[in-house]
Amino acid sequence: PLPMGAEFDHLGYESHITQEDVLVRNGIITPEEKKNRELLREVMKKAGYRALHSEWWHFNLYSREEAKKRFKVIE
Repeated sequence: PLPMGAEFDHLGYESHITQEDVLVRNGIITPEEKKNRELLREVMKKAGYRALHSEWWHFNLYSREEAKKRFKVIE
């Protein structure tokens, strides 16, 4: 595992990818943790996934609308 600056499934400010420069500047995450997050995003983007801006660990393959068209809801 690589250090990411916040645990998987952590929903706090530390997980926001749009604030990573501020998080590094304020010593909340390290430059290495930011670099690891960027690496993960790069790999996932090449595989066709999109990042969720508020969670460094969350990626979607389809938009909500597209997923509703493609898949049935399991109840």
